Amino acid sequence: MTRDLTHGNASRWRALWFASFLVLGSGCASSRPAPLGRRDAPLAGERGLISFYADSLAGNLMANGKPYDPNRAVCAHKSLPFGTKLEVQLDDGGAATCVVSDRGPFVRGRILDVSKSLARELGLIKRGVARGSIAVIR
Repeated sequence: MTRDLTHGNASRWRALWFASFLVLGSGCASSRPAPLGRRDAPLAGERGLISFYADSLAGNLMANGKPYDPNRAVCAHKSLPFGTKLEVQLDDGGAATCVVSDRGPFVRGRILDVSKSLARELGLIKRGVARGSIAVIR
């Protein structure tokens, strides 16, 4: 093989190596993707159905590693980072704030699962599911 490189093929190998370097290196030159669980666009206006956790989930570990307490103002969102504070606004006027502590909901059209105490504050208990919007506070 070294004989082939010395007889005129060296320039081809260099060109191939350089082209490979450009192709592979160009992927590294782009901006890094956002870490999992983060969104670049603000969430003002994210709309959909809001539901609440079942009573049977009390004490179960949430995705953040802490046990679910129905008396705390926590919620589950599919992608926002844990600890993100949200304002929840139902279309019929109910409003409250909560902290993202879990992942979900995993039902089509739903954007948020809230704790039992938050559902009570929002007036969501009898209905179970309501249309509303969420916005990031911090």
